[in-house]
Amino acid sequence: MKTKLTIEVDTKIHKKYKAFCKKNGIVMSKRLEGLMAKDISEILVGIPKL
Repeated sequence: MKTKLTIEVDTKIHKKYKAFCKKNGIVMSKRLEGLMAKDISEILVGIPKL
C-alpha cells in the first residue's frame, strides 16, 4: 500500500518525466508513461528531496 509521501514523490517524478519528454519532443502512451514513472520512482527510492 502506498503512503501519502510515496504518492507525492511519484507525482513529482511524474511531472519531471513529463517535462523531460516535452522538452525532448517525446510522446509516450499513458501506459508506458506510468511504467516509466514507476521505474524512476523505484530508482529514486530513499531520496527524500528531488
